[in-house]
Amino acid sequence: MIFSRYKLGPIPAADWPMILNHFAMENISLNASWWSLRIELECYLVYPLVLLLRRWMNLKPIMLGATLMSIGILLLFVNINNVPWQTPIYGRAMLWAEWMFGAYLAEFGVTQRLGKVAWVGFGLTLTVLVLNAIGWLPFPSAQAYTLTIVLMAFLFAGMLAYKPADGWLNRRLSGLGLISYSFYLWHQPQIFKAISYLHTAGMPQNGVLDIFVGGIVTFIVIYALSWVLYKFIELPSVKIGERLWHRLTAPQQAASA
Repeated sequence: MIFSRYKLGPIPAADWPMILNHFAMENISLNASWWSLRIELECYLVYPLVLLLRRWMNLKPIMLGATLMSIGILLLFVNINNVPWQTPIYGRAMLWAEWMFGAYLAEFGVTQRLGKVAWVGFGLTLTVLVLNAIGWLPFPSAQAYTLTIVLMAFLFAGMLAYKPADGWLNRRLSGLGLISYSFYLWHQPQIFKAISYLHTAGMPQNGVLDIFVGGIVTFIVIYALSWVLYKFIELPSVKIGERLWHRLTAPQQAASA
């Protein structure tokens, strides 16, 4: 991302503090998509606690607990007239609730095939979003963002319930899913650069045309880049982790044998 920003030119001295802050995951501005890295790190640090709770109960009460926690924090700490996303404690709670909802939906969907439940949830969530869009249920932006994530989760769970796993669409989605994290990390600011280059090449400035054509160009470039990163960065990293884990557990396995 540093190369993408500065090419082979010198990095201004005033930018070095900003770049070094990235290692602390603070003030991330090289790429707007990286705002989530700190939240992801927090989630993975607490993940062992979730696994421990999972040994004693299923994910449903854990998910419900996370949801109630987020609602309680909303009622206690946030003025509804403000944007909750700007309140760190509320933002954390909502993101944790989304994370636990995703874990519950994934486990339940794999083991029981959500089917009609997923489509009912999709319909209800879509109805709420439509009512919000026309002004009947004025949600702050953070809640609308959360509901959109829930909507897409129900959509994919419903699709998986009725479509064979080896079907053409699911194979395509699975291939995109493998590289989805790299895709997410790289789509900004590349899409805006692509649109800027297209304007320089003579494409007229038009909001719909910008997103459509710029989106296609960016999709192709980032798709290829994400596959390279997946093959040569992510998969080797997983193998290194497996070797390290084997070294750590080998003495215990030998002792138990």
